[in-house]
Amino acid sequence: MFRIVHKDPFLPFYSLLDEFRPSGETEKVCAMALDVTENDEQYQLLANLPGIKKENVNISMEQNQLIIEAKHEEKDDSQNHNFLRSERFCGAYHRSITFPENADIDNIKAKLENGVLNLIIPKKEPKSKREIFIE
Repeated sequence: MFRIVHKDPFLPFYSLLDEFRPSGETEKVCAMALDVTENDEQYQLLANLPGIKKENVNISMEQNQLIIEAKHEEKDDSQNHNFLRSERFCGAYHRSITFPENADIDNIKAKLENGVLNLIIPKKEPKSKREIFIE
């Protein structure tokens, strides 16, 4: 029923563009972890966005495809510290998921709390089949 894109299919090709970026800077892209559930009235999507402010989150819909983009930036302290291990992600998050036609995309509610994005997508009545008569 759902089509989930786990990562950007063009990610391997971004390195080809690195030489055209000013000063050789690259942007890291990561797929956020998410859960999608449904009941009779709605779909619910929970996405982990730890440490990201709501001002840095963009949610959009194109037809029935929900797109979540977020950016996490930190100051670069690498010149002041000698890291023994650096695992925290800084960069861009991107996920897209296609919902069925009964998703009411005009009434989506979103909340970002404690690093978890919570989206409620109500269901609407499916359109009834329309018979077409042959002349």
